[in-house]
Amino acid sequence: MKPPRYLLREYIVKRIFAFKPRGRLLEVGYGGGDMLLNFAEWGYQVSGYDFSESAKTCASNLIGRYGVSGIELLEDIKSHVSYDFVVFFEVIGYWSDPVKQLREYAKLLTPRGKIVFSFTNIKSAGGAGKRTCHMRGM
Repeated sequence: MKPPRYLLREYIVKRIFAFKPRGRLLEVGYGGGDMLLNFAEWGYQVSGYDFSESAKTCASNLIGRYGVSGIELLEDIKSHVSYDFVVFFEVIGYWSDPVKQLREYAKLLTPRGKIVFSFTNIKSAGGAGKRTCHMRGM
């Protein structure tokens, strides 16, 4: 069962993306992979990048369990690929230089592309470890 915080995130993100045009989407720091599945279900061409090996394993297992195709788990972010959306949820607090990271991800956007993110205080992450495969950051 998903914790309330994740249910709230899914609800808000679904509302944000309900009327957005479908296209290429990159999720950075996908953790267990739940949002990757949601974006694929909502019609996006989904790529995901996470440096955590445990996150890659969890997400790969989740994708396989649900038989979802069309989700690409990246080993590295390809600078020659453009995305309509770059999203990351509650990972910015792990970055040593958020401004630099945001600039790098902005370079991956199409001309009308958007970055969508959320963040939280890392100290308040609480019981989310199981849902994120206990990923710890940069």
